[in-house]
Amino acid sequence: MATDCRFMSCWRNHSTRRSSRRPRLVRRDTRISVTAKLFIAIILLSASAIAEPFNRLSTFRSCDEFIAALKALKPGGQPNIYSRALSIEDFGEGHSDALIVPDAVDTVTEVWRSEDCAIVFATARPKTEASNSIVGIVITLAYINDAWRFTGLRRYEAIGKYSEITCKLTSDTWKGYTPGHGISPPVITLTQHSGGRGASESTSWSLLFQDGKLYHYK
Repeated sequence: MATDCRFMSCWRNHSTRRSSRRPRLVRRDTRISVTAKLFIAIILLSASAIAEPFNRLSTFRSCDEFIAALKALKPGGQPNIYSRALSIEDFGEGHSDALIVPDAVDTVTEVWRSEDCAIVFATARPKTEASNSIVGIVITLAYINDAWRFTGLRRYEAIGKYSEITCKLTSDTWKGYTPGHGISPPVITLTQHSGGRGASESTSWSLLFQDGKLYHYK
């Protein structure tokens, strides 16, 4: 009887030791779990980004984030204020008054920026039948309530084989412009080239940006 008790006591101690052992962690399973979680997080973030519309009410953490969104814009599949502004009417034969939407945005450039305002210039080349064409838009942004927001837009177009529109900062040229630390109020100059070999013209004009708005500057 004493032997049986000792045996039962040893068996209980052995069982207790076995049950107290922690299960081994399989590193391979852990890696799979972490990878799966990371993959799911990426999908959710991508879905969130796709779901958010890009329009005049969108907000951005930085001016660079707005520029990246505008560069990635596909005007034909994303109708908004920028897509409409970058489109042009085609007066070619068989396409009277047809609105031609560009396939993509050609260029997006930060022209000037301070701590609370920015000027961005973008161009696109809609595939018009009558002749080559280019559309340029000047966009103003403001930093309001901890976010960059759209505040205004001006649109220009040029038609012809050598059509071109450029926009340059002219008020800071004597000092040297440092992004984010522009002199206020800034002055920008746009140049429009239109026409072809037979007849062409070039026109320049300046805009003053003051109090969040653009004004013609002479």
